[in-house]
Amino acid sequence: GGPVRLAPSYANGKIYFGSDDGVAYCLDAKKGTLIWKVEASKSKKLIPGNERIISTSAIRTGVLVDNGVAYFCAGMFPNEGVELYAVNANNGNIIWKETNLQISPQGYMLASKTNLYIPTGRTRPKIYSRKDGSRIGDFNAGNGGTYALLVDDEIIFGAGDEGGLNNYPACNANEDDEI
Repeated sequence: GGPVRLAPSYANGKIYFGSDDGVAYCLDAKKGTLIWKVEASKSKKLIPGNERIISTSAIRTGVLVDNGVAYFCAGMFPNEGVELYAVNANNGNIIWKETNLQISPQGYMLASKTNLYIPTGRTRPKIYSRKDGSRIGDFNAGNGGTYALLVDDEIIFGAGDEGGLNNYPACNANEDDEI
């Protein structure tokens, strides 16, 4: 129902991806058959986007799968509603959903043992809890970008408008802490 902007994820014989139609999909990797889908869009409102018609709940973070849980963000515009989902990777049942995120998620999400790192395009990545989706904190310096890399206990992100890369320790900050 819409373009797929980021490469699919593969885990345990399944392919996971999000689409600009506001739906996260899970397919059998060998047969290509649909296993489940989660429709994130509350409304059927459509807008022009990159020369196509897309949902206001487009999924532009891809679907991150780790330890049996699939994570993704739906929505690009905070005033239209942005949500962070954790769903069972086998059946698509929603484990938790955090609503009204005041971010514009764009790029591949990353996960440490306790945190989710969500790239936001031109601004710095945001940090959320894997346990319940609550906001953990923010990086206090550096430019944004849709690309990020988590290596051991360090996150590297950029290149944004300034073209540079930033690196910080991947830590367990308290809510609303700046890192």
